[in-house]
Amino acid sequence: FWARVDGVFCNSTAAKRMLQLRWGCPLDIAVCLNGVAPTRRRLSATVRQMPRGRPFRFGTAGHLRTSKGAHVAIAAIAELARRGVDAELRIAGIGPKENELRAYAQRLGVVERIHFHGFVNDMDSFYDELDCYVHPSMREAFGLVCAEAMLSGCPAIVTEIDGLPEVVIHGRTGLCVAPRCEVGELKSLYTELEPRVNCAYDPSTDAIVEPRFIAPIDLADAMGEMATRPALLEKFSRQAIEDANGRLSFERHMQRV
Repeated sequence: FWARVDGVFCNSTAAKRMLQLRWGCPLDIAVCLNGVAPTRRRLSATVRQMPRGRPFRFGTAGHLRTSKGAHVAIAAIAELARRGVDAELRIAGIGPKENELRAYAQRLGVVERIHFHGFVNDMDSFYDELDCYVHPSMREAFGLVCAEAMLSGCPAIVTEIDGLPEVVIHGRTGLCVAPRCEVGELKSLYTELEPRVNCAYDPSTDAIVEPRFIAPIDLADAMGEMATRPALLEKFSRQAIEDANGRLSFERHMQRV
């Protein structure tokens, strides 16, 4: 394939390094971070404030399969409940693991805290209802949903893997959580990983590694920080809006292309 093309664009440094380290790409590779278009939003972004009189709303979106991490998010919600943090999780998307996820929420006793929205046409409205976006994926070349959530004013909590730390800057627009659990430990979440998810790029070591997932307790720690620290939530939210309209803007993406 490489002999047939003159150059390559990638949407993240992680994608570039995957092509180089795993697939031996010998060509020049230009990184053009994906962008989001503010003109597509009907409403202005809202800086998040700590909610009053209702649970803290976390949300995640994507195809409902194990590699996207919804099982981990449900387990983290259960852990937060044990800690006395009033939080809920809204899940947008459909997929083969939906029934499994519903059963897992039932097993953990958090059915009333987990809301399945199915296929969502109006994602802007979905993001606007959240206090924080969560994306504990085991593999993600970029993570456009995170940038979309940031455009609405949502700070994000993501896995420190592949291109996600390039979208969500740890300590600025959200939190990146290192995945330290091996695939075999997924049995504790009553699920199995899809066969095609067989590697990921680790930005901390600049290496291709076996896929791992965030420990639910680690995700709960990060989510607990967001749900109990008003100043942190507001700061991350303001900076998420700034990044989505600047560093991750569609205009900047097109200029780079």
